[in-house]
Amino acid sequence: MKTLISSLVIAATVAMSSASFAQNNHTFSVSKETKDVNFEVKSIVEGKIDVTVMKNKGESLSIKLTDTNGNILATKSLDKKDPASRVRFNLNELPNGVYHVVITEGTFKETKEVILDTQNVDSYRTITMG
Repeated sequence: MKTLISSLVIAATVAMSSASFAQNNHTFSVSKETKDVNFEVKSIVEGKIDVTVMKNKGESLSIKLTDTNGNILATKSLDKKDPASRVRFNLNELPNGVYHVVITEGTFKETKEVILDTQNVDSYRTITMG
């Protein structure tokens, strides 16, 4: 049995104001030779994606938000000495569509799809004249 050299725990909380996701609450895990990855996505409010990363020192990591064409919309890098960080991506200004949160550490890469489907809110006023 191989010894785990490092472990990486990622908890991502996806926040969407009036938004829906293809799969709202789910967890998936990936094991590599030296990595254990847990990535959890939950929808809450405020139109933001919060990605919380806890890792061992000595590992550099990158978190990116991309569109379906692979264009990088936002990125955050953690250097080798950062043991933990929280990254917030604001989706309020983005159009509806499919986006990806991409976690990269060396040759390890994990992607999570996020579907932004904001509902339009119609407002109206009633005026009564007497």
